[in-house]
Amino acid sequence: MADILNVIVRTIQGKRRVKRLRLTGKIPAILYGHGEANIMLSVDTRDVNAVVRRGTHFVELKGAVTEHALVSEVQWDQIGTEVVHLDLTRVDLTETVDLDLPVDLRGQAVGITGGGVISQYTHNVRVRGAVNVMPDRLELRVNNLEVGHSLKACDILLPVGVSLLSSPEEVIVECAIPITTEEVASTDLAAEPEVIGRKEGEEGEQEEKS
Repeated sequence: MADILNVIVRTIQGKRRVKRLRLTGKIPAILYGHGEANIMLSVDTRDVNAVVRRGTHFVELKGAVTEHALVSEVQWDQIGTEVVHLDLTRVDLTETVDLDLPVDLRGQAVGITGGGVISQYTHNVRVRGAVNVMPDRLELRVNNLEVGHSLKACDILLPVGVSLLSSPEEVIVECAIPITTEEVASTDLAAEPEVIGRKEGEEGEQEEKS
């Protein structure tokens, strides 16, 4: 179920007036798309923060506007701690969209009991599907992941109606034995190039020539 955003039509424009709007606990937003007119809106800050915190992609608008929308862009302040503006795109529930979805790891890898450490290399994959079947996040089970093995994008169990657009061979997570400080030092020494010095008698020869 999509999160609900209660919206009201916004007539306030301009940086100073919009800044004052934020001080009242409202965040400015704009709704556009599907060839219809843009509508300036304002949304309660708490509702927006909840949507952003959960990573919700699709929302249901209620109040001045009754539509479904995609959270297409979230604008932050210069510090990156507070949302200052929201871009919303109209969508139909049966419409097909392409999205980058976060991948959450679930379970404990069996390789951990053997001293392995989990490393996640890819945190988002691109998928395609209809709005009404598109999840906000994807899950990848790592329970059977052993030391020396990895899981790829093709190992993610996608909902029915959702297809993978990222490379199926893209590595998502790997379980490996961590390299110790001593092993790193040993590797560095082994890789150190041979230093070629002067041959015996070379110094004397140089002095004779000078």
